[in-house]
Amino acid sequence: MSTALKGTVHGRTIELNQQAEHLEGQRVLVLLEPILEPIEEAAVSLPAAGEAWRTWVEHGPDGPLEDDEPAFP
Repeated sequence: MSTALKGTVHGRTIELNQQAEHLEGQRVLVLLEPILEPIEEAAVSLPAAGEAWRTWVEHGPDGPLEDDEPAFP
């Protein structure tokens, strides 16, 4: 029987989001897999994305962006 629980790793300790009472005191095998969550800070606003698309349509994939121009916020 296996049970999937979520938690947070702190060094050699794993803090589970819920108790695993049916496994209390038993030896267990732990397989770790990161939970990928969206990074909201890196998201581009809809107006900025729309402007980027309009610029790309007008100038094509080769311009007008230059390497020294700042990236989207």
